Amino acid sequence: MKQDIAPMPKTYLWESILVTFLCCVPMGVVGLFYAASVSTYYHRGDIKEAMRKSQSARTWTMWGLVLGLIYIAVLIVLIAVCMFISSQGVFKSRPDM
Repeated sequence: MKQDIAPMPKTYLWESILVTFLCCVPMGVVGLFYAASVSTYYHRGDIKEAMRKSQSARTWTMWGLVLGLIYIAVLIVLIAVCMFISSQGVFKSRPDM
């Protein structure tokens, strides 16, 4: 008699790797930790815990992506503001000094 086994939940491993290297290292590392543990719990037969680890990996990875994108957007705005200010001559040295 064949036993019905639930499919393994998504690990979010490659997504966590990308977030770690491109966006937000701390959250990406936590996402990697959870992503790596999904298959371990699945192969032990603990499907519910594997699903919880998958959900945690997804949560940490998505938050890392969002915060990384916000960080990049803030940097772009700051660079644009600095370029605008410097083009206005605010930082030009005075000849009498």
